[in-house]
Amino acid sequence: MTPNAVIYQDVKNWIHSIVWQFCARHPEVDQDDCLSVANMGFMLAMDKYDGRTEVTTWLGVRIRFNLLSMLMPRKMDTLVQYSGDQELFDGPRNLERRPLMEKVEELSEDAIFVVGLALEAPAEVVALQEGKTRRGAIRSYLRSLGWSLQQVRDSFTEIREVLNDET
Repeated sequence: MTPNAVIYQDVKNWIHSIVWQFCARHPEVDQDDCLSVANMGFMLAMDKYDGRTEVTTWLGVRIRFNLLSMLMPRKMDTLVQYSGDQELFDGPRNLERRPLMEKVEELSEDAIFVVGLALEAPAEVVALQEGKTRRGAIRSYLRSLGWSLQQVRDSFTEIREVLNDET
């Protein structure tokens, strides 16, 4: 058995739990599709795992990020378009700007990890949030994982620049 197969056997039930919780919050998605996406997230996460964090923290963020990416096309299609102050219509977006997911895919692994923490914060981040903003809790969490201040700043700056990009 490969090392990834051994890890998968250890976390298989946990992945099913993540999928079940996700589907309970988002009933519009199919549970079998979510399980497939979560398993793909496991494989992709293990390919990029570098040992800087606990394997379950890394897996949890990457799997949840993959699950959330399933929602992005649906959420992007239901937003209201505006032209100045005038509402055009309530329907599919037809803008020339690049979709958010394309922008996120350009981010470094560190920045993607931070985005995942922001979108689906694990219990460790939520516990740190008392009295802080989510960003402050994420910073504290990343520092507890051994990230340098510069690495944390660079990740947040990269995310800010990509989100503020007008293309």
